[in-house]
Amino acid sequence: MHTYMLEEMSDSIAEHCGTNRDDILRVLSEYWKDKIAHIWQVDDVIDVAVRTGKPITAQAANDVLQNIYDHIDCEYGITWTTIEVALEDYDFELRRLSPGDRPNVYGIFNVRREDESGGVRFGSEDNDLGNLPDAVALAEKLARENPDKVIVIESVSDCRLCRRGRRNCRGVSDANAK
Repeated sequence: MHTYMLEEMSDSIAEHCGTNRDDILRVLSEYWKDKIAHIWQVDDVIDVAVRTGKPITAQAANDVLQNIYDHIDCEYGITWTTIEVALEDYDFELRRLSPGDRPNVYGIFNVRREDESGGVRFGSEDNDLGNLPDAVALAEKLARENPDKVIVIESVSDCRLCRRGRRNCRGVSDANAK
């Protein structure tokens, strides 16, 4: 078990139970000294989703992670590819998302008229949470100004988001909303 994970566990237990963090860390370290565990977190699912151009909320990422866990093949374990494949089955539906939930969406977005290339980008490598409301606002403005044009909000992947040295960046996602 990684030290930082033991520290995170110790902090959480100490906060919730009102006990000494150092005592908890010592007990957990002793317990894990002759064991290993490969831990996957919601942040891992979010990283892969954003990297591959799939908008996602933390709750949806947790659901994807739980689905992976529920269907894991112990012969093969969980890999980055497992997460990528699980995300292929995940479908982000902008129209079903309430306006109040839009700030909770991780992703990088591009807004443009369908008949144009380029567009306006919302989000970056360092800013992948909370970009959807601004993208939707611009899309709505463009739709009012250009009622005869189709306005597209695209989810965009960015190779620089490969925070863990991942591979296979795919450009613009097909998870578009018109």
